[in-house]
Amino acid sequence: MNISFPALSCDDITTPALLVQDTKRRLIVADLHFGIESELNSKGIYIQSQAIERKNRLLDLITQTKPEHLIILGDVKHRVPGTSRQEFREIPFLLEDLRKQGPITICLGNHDPGLEQFLHPHEIAPPTGITIDGTSYMHGHTRPAPELAGTLIICGHHHPTIGLYDGIGIGFRTPCFVLAKLNETIWKPENEKKGRKTKENKQKESDFSDAPIPEHTRDTRVLIMPAYNECVGYDLRQTLLKPFSPISRAIEKETAEILLIDGSYAGDLPSMIHSCKESSP
Repeated sequence: MNISFPALSCDDITTPALLVQDTKRRLIVADLHFGIESELNSKGIYIQSQAIERKNRLLDLITQTKPEHLIILGDVKHRVPGTSRQEFREIPFLLEDLRKQGPITICLGNHDPGLEQFLHPHEIAPPTGITIDGTSYMHGHTRPAPELAGTLIICGHHHPTIGLYDGIGIGFRTPCFVLAKLNETIWKPENEKKGRKTKENKQKESDFSDAPIPEHTRDTRVLIMPAYNECVGYDLRQTLLKPFSPISRAIEKETAEILLIDGSYAGDLPSMIHSCKESSP
């Protein structure tokens, strides 16, 4: 298995992606969030829909990388709950154009309730993840299925960004990848976030509560992808200081490494956090 970082830059927007080469060439993107402009508009932030430009960047990326299989790691749509008028207009055309390029698989995310109505059954992967040729894929908002233990789990959901600063405090913020080991708490029910017991959460608990802790848990790694959508991002330091998912709570912080969207090594997480604290204005 080989992984490359075929980031595509267009109109000052860089599209994060992964190309996984195993028995097939698989292009991986995460967190498209089509329809986000509708929510921003409702909050007084008026942005014209960028759906056509966003779709064309993805089609250009497909043309560039020539994958045999496209995997989208969830949050294709943005509104939750429900589906906005904007999403009803835009998502069918997005999926129609993507299907013309080849087979697609979508790992459902927490923003995707209602997306099933636009998908064929064989295009849907469960939120708890799937494994293909030894590499696992999921959105990242739930505990992974036990059979994902011991694999590299590629996920989205966290929208990681990192601030990079020079010695006099001038810097910029950029999307990034995070590669780290997961500790065995990821497989324990108590790692689920405590709170209101929704029907979905009760189902998750029933699915996993009686499952034994899988073997080879220490071999499990995660590669968190940045969001494809240019309008979303979340400071990686805050994600790990105040984790909000089973995966972020199970990351072994001392093993975490930061990669820029072209795959360049930016540093280990502890050093990056220390550097940001000293350099940020």
